Amino acid sequence: MESKLKVQNNIGLIIYQEDTRLEGANELLDALPKWLDEVELVGIILDLSIIDMLNSSGIGVLVSIAKTVIKKDVPFIVVVNDYVDNILQVVGLHEILKISDTMEEALISFQQIPSTLSPEGQAFAP
Repeated sequence: MESKLKVQNNIGLIIYQEDTRLEGANELLDALPKWLDEVELVGIILDLSIIDMLNSSGIGVLVSIAKTVIKKDVPFIVVVNDYVDNILQVVGLHEILKISDTMEEALISFQQIPSTLSPEGQAFAP
């Protein structure tokens, strides 16, 4: 699994860069709390738009990511494709998570929040 953590306009982006199943996300789960402690963010977007398989392990990873972010009191949006959207509806995560169909829509959601906390494009190396 190849994921990337970066900051754009004070928004944390967790982007999956290859077609993956979201399994094996231990590196991301280990890096996420440190990233949240080191970088002040107005929100986080988790981009799952290229995920082609989401089983119970993947759902567990998603819930762990969401719990970590929510504990830090940071707004959180998940970008999904139709497949992931259907899975999240079936398991009831639509009731808990804010869902977006596109990255652009998710970014617009955070543009309402003014902040000058970090430079644009700041990357974080877990």
